[in-house]
This record gives sequence, structure tokens and C-alpha cells, in this order.
Amino acid sequence: MKEEIKNLKILEKLVRPEKAKMLNQVQHDKSAFTLAEVLITLGIIGVVAAMTIPSLVQHYKKQVVETKLQKVYSVMNQAIAQSELVNGEKETWQGGLTPMEFYEQYYKGFVKVAKVEQVGSDALMYFADGSLLRISTNGRDYVFYINSKSFIGDKTTDNNNKSMGRDVFSFRFAPYYNEPNNKIFEPDKINWDGTESDLFNNSSYGCANSKSKHYCTAIIQLNGWKIPDDYPIKF
Repeated sequence: MKEEIKNLKILEKLVRPEKAKMLNQVQHDKSAFTLAEVLITLGIIGVVAAMTIPSLVQHYKKQVVETKLQKVYSVMNQAIAQSELVNGEKETWQGGLTPMEFYEQYYKGFVKVAKVEQVGSDALMYFADGSLLRISTNGRDYVFYINSKSFIGDKTTDNNNKSMGRDVFSFRFAPYYNEPNNKIFEPDKINWDGTESDLFNNSSYGCANSKSKHYCTAIIQLNGWKIPDDYPIKF
């Protein structure tokens, strides 16, 4: 009898691993996905991605524009304030200098740039974040490029291509001229009548109704440097 009990215990030890293996296999079979289930899941993921990724990319592009516009506005006005301590009140600055002379006289040492170069009659200020500010017309007119690679070197093309108001934005600084809207470094509001409608619909500068689209920058600024939902240009 003892011998039989001993043999049963030995047999149980031999059988137990096989039983465990079988149970694991059953559990694995129950938890595994079929090929059809996998394909359906991948299809759903693909549809969701197709719906959400463009929106995420658009949102990211808008954030980059908002951040860089606000940054260049702050950086330039801080530089102007510091320069006034050395060069006197900005209303007394010379308006007849070339763009490069204007930079050398009033901005150099007061604004941190990666490099500065002259292209044609303009001075180009490259920033470390990859953006570019072009100074034109005696230090009065400024064109800001979200990415310096957008600079194509031709004023007329810049003002008439679809990048204006999306990748390229207009600023102005003219305290030494009779331009009340541009006493500090500001979005270009030349000849603005003071209404929101004019920023969108002005035939010469409006963001929605002109080729130059100079007023696009002002629309974003007046919305707290956030691109509004009714902004007429898509990203």
C-alpha cells in the first residue's frame, strides 16, 4: 500500500507541469487577438490618426507663430528702451540712415542676434530661434519671417505671395515721422482707421482683402498675441 501511494505521488509530480502548461496554453489562446481583430483595430487607429494629426499640426504651427511674434515684439521694444538710455529719446533718432546704419547706430549691442547681414539695401537680423527680422526704409519698415528660410530676397514677392500673414508678418517703427500708430515697434497699422473691420477688409492692407496683408499682425496682437478663430488665413 505504501509503495502504491509513493508511486501515485511520483506520478502526480510528473503530471502537474503538463497540466500547468495546458492551462497556460488555454489562457493564451483566450487572450490572443485574431487577425481580423488586429486589422480592425489598426483600421480604427488609422482613421483616428487621419482625423487628429492635421489638427495637431495646425495647432502647433499656430503656437509657433504666436510665440515668435510675441517674442520679437518684446525683444525689439526692450532693445529700443535700452538704446534710448544711450542715444536719447527715440523721437530724436535719425530717420535718414540706411537700414544697416540704423542697426549699427541704434540696435547693435542692445538686441541679441545670431548674425546680421546686408542684402541689397536691407539689413537682416537673424535670431537664435531661426526667425529673421528684415529692416528696410531708413529703419522704419520691418518684415518678420517666422523661419529665416522663408526669406526670398524680394520685397514685391514677399508682399504679394500667400506667405504673408502666415509665415511672414509686417511691423513698423517710425517715432521720428508723424505716425501715431507706430511710435514704438508695432504691427504695421499705417492708415488704419481704428476699427476691427478695417484690419480685415482694408483694400490696401487688410488681412482678408488685400495682397499685402500688412494688418494681419495687428489682428493677432489685438487678440493677445493669439490667432483668433476668425483669422482669414489658414495654417
